[in-house]
Amino acid sequence: MLQLERTIFCYILLFSMLGVYLSIFNQFYFDTVYTLEDGVLEWLTVVALLTTMVVCVKRLLWAGFSRGLPFFFVTLMLTLFFLFGAGEEISWGQRLFNFESNEFFKTYNAQQETNLHNMTINGVKINQPIFGTGLGLILITYLAVLTPLYHKQPTIRRWLDNWAVPMPKGYHIIGYIVIIVMVEVVIKSLSDTGRRGELTEFAGAFWVMLNVLFPHNINNFSNITSSKAADQP
Repeated sequence: MLQLERTIFCYILLFSMLGVYLSIFNQFYFDTVYTLEDGVLEWLTVVALLTTMVVCVKRLLWAGFSRGLPFFFVTLMLTLFFLFGAGEEISWGQRLFNFESNEFFKTYNAQQETNLHNMTINGVKINQPIFGTGLGLILITYLAVLTPLYHKQPTIRRWLDNWAVPMPKGYHIIGYIVIIVMVEVVIKSLSDTGRRGELTEFAGAFWVMLNVLFPHNINNFSNITSSKAADQP
């Protein structure tokens, strides 16, 4: 594990364990300070998402179309995904720049903010089925289906590398499971806080950042620069 990788790992562990402690033994502080809207945890989540986006942009610019359209397409989609996540996290700068939501968001957004993850349709929030269940199914498929196939099937490995999919290391997989257990089992069982999702977003965003920055198949991405350098006279 690289020094930067270890530093980020310890950083996630520290803030996550502090969050678990506060949610159980000082729920008032956890709800009103630690997970406050536009508070430190939310902005750190935004930092993680934007950092991951920047890494994807760098890979996009380095590779261009030299690695093929699939590589370009997936890297572009990941770039847009992390940009979307960061924008949604801060309601696209609404509170930062103090602008008012339009009538559409006032009517259909549960918090009357300019974002999609708090939208309601016929009184039903779309956050859980789309951003909760949907992302959960993608994560399960990624970890439980694609990752084992990547290690066992050379054809699948070449296909996923060709499509620029950053594959998780062993500790990444364990970390995803720990985050889910930590929030949805430990905190949910021992605390009645309604803001545990903020801790999930923080830990999840930084864990995904580790996964993307330091994937198992990192050579698939580090070869971008080396191959371009080799093409220069």
